[in-house]
Amino acid sequence: MERVEASKAKVTKSGLAVSGGVMGFVQRALVCAMILIGTASAAAACGAHDNSGHDAKRPNGSGMSAERIGRLVCALDPGAVAQGHGWRLSIEGQLVLLTIDVSAGRLRAMVPIRVASGLDAPQRQRMLQANFDAALDARYAISDGLIWSLFVRPLDGLNKTQLVSGLAQVVTLARSYGTSFSSGVLRLGRRGAEGSPPDAPLIERLLQRGQDI
Repeated sequence: MERVEASKAKVTKSGLAVSGGVMGFVQRALVCAMILIGTASAAAACGAHDNSGHDAKRPNGSGMSAERIGRLVCALDPGAVAQGHGWRLSIEGQLVLLTIDVSAGRLRAMVPIRVASGLDAPQRQRMLQANFDAALDARYAISDGLIWSLFVRPLDGLNKTQLVSGLAQVVTLARSYGTSFSSGVLRLGRRGAEGSPPDAPLIERLLQRGQDI
């Protein structure tokens, strides 16, 4: 199985620094990034991008503007790259793709986990079970030959805490693939919410970085 480990992949201003063992996976993930958020030729580092490619208006007059989301992204990762209609960033070493579509009123945060080839029926079943009771606001998904953790949220009404929570959940869900298959927030059992403690440290660290946004 090929997957991006937090210790082996890091987003930089020019792309990804990775070990040779995951290069094929990373190349596939970067191709997906170009499809989902735009081409590398349009890329710019934080502080050098004016968000002209984004509609700065808030959807229906509420929620976070694209400009504010961009400032939050740069607070979370000063090395983030804005390109097309999204950003490529690293959260504690984990590659995250963030894209917004103001006309559709949606935001998506995605983390590539591993190639989907070789995924057997029990593994698929485990991911679907996690989507039901342990992933909470994030989800496992398969697209373009890769397994992803995914967070989708309407832009209307979106606030900073919700966005940071979603980013923390999608990163935690990717990291827990193959073990607890959890977003780290809570587990919904047959009798309601069951005792999985929140991944508060990651959420708190991200909120601290973006406290002035």
